[in-house]
Amino acid sequence: MAFWNKFFHHHSAVSAPVMVSQIIVAVLQKHRLLGEILLQLPRQFDEHQSAVVGLHWRGDQLTLVVNPKTFVELRQDDAQLLLAHEALHVLWQHPLRYANHPHPQLVKVATDMAVNQYLPAAPPGTATLEQVRKLLRRRIPARLDSQDYLRILART
Repeated sequence: MAFWNKFFHHHSAVSAPVMVSQIIVAVLQKHRLLGEILLQLPRQFDEHQSAVVGLHWRGDQLTLVVNPKTFVELRQDDAQLLLAHEALHVLWQHPLRYANHPHPQLVKVATDMAVNQYLPAAPPGTATLEQVRKLLRRRIPARLDSQDYLRILART
């Protein structure tokens, strides 16, 4: 792992598309289903996107959009977590279920809370159940559906 991280940080010649492909292979080896989902998503690279990685509709096609500048700065384990996180959003149909929701920021927090509970750690920049519990100073049950978390957040 240490070698991998040093490799990416000291060899900036590795392009974002190559790095994304390598990380998807690593996810595929650890979590076959999540890797298969990532393999099926078209990829687009946009250095003006504020998020490191995101899912966006391009017409009727869901696309994995990557900021190449910020993605290549990630540690390998964080990059894997981030792509697995996005694959879980796809698996649970979050982009489809909430495509026209009037409060996209609440949706982001609620869906992040849901998917991050199924990862070994939360990717940087994503919301967790623990963060929201501390912020709201209340007990919120674990392993709920994102729709339940969205209801809880909307009531506050």
